[in-house]
Formats: sequence, C-alpha cells, structure tokens
Amino acid sequence: MWHKAFESDEVNNIIQALGIRFGVDGEDSKEANIDKLRYKKVIIMTDADVDGSHIDTLIMTLFFRYFPQVIQHGFLHIQNLTAEREDGLESTVTSLFGRTAGGVTLDEE
Repeated sequence: MWHKAFESDEVNNIIQALGIRFGVDGEDSKEANIDKLRYKKVIIMTDADVDGSHIDTLIMTLFFRYFPQVIQHGFLHIQNLTAEREDGLESTVTSLFGRTAGGVTLDEE
C-alpha cells in the first residue's frame, strides 16, 4: 500500500518541489530524507470552508504519514483564508509542530 500514494502526479509534484528524497545513503528506502529540503517553511493555504478543511486535512495526513520529519522540525504551517471584507483579507494561521514521533500538537501563532 505504500506506493499507492505516490502514483498521484500531484503528490509527486509536492515531493519534487520540496526536494524530499527517499532511501539515501543506504537508509530505509521507505523513509523520507529531508536533508535537501528546499524550504524551511511549507505553508498549506486553503479556504476556510468545508472543502478547504478537507484539502488541508488530506495534505496534513500525507505529511504525517510519509514525511513526519517536516512536521517534527516545525516546517509545516496551515493558513485558512476567510472571505474578503471591506477592511481587508482576514485569515487565521496555525502552525503544526511535532513534539515527538508519536504526538503532534497544534500551536496557534
């Protein structure tokens, strides 16, 4: 089942854009290696509606399952954009930090 997620072009585009590699230097071929990660802040930006929360949950699950090091180092951030108002664009920003390999906490900035 491990390879099923990587059959998607969108997932492969994310992996390539971020510079995530697998099985480098004799390591486990299924473990992600973020030594060459191109960005120290990965922001998932979605609308603050049901569809947006579904999309960011799917992307967070992808990172949690296959790239937990990105979460553990505090590089994954989520931004939910609300509707535009006359006084400007309002948004809420939530950062996702992994405290341990098994536990993930949400901290608001």
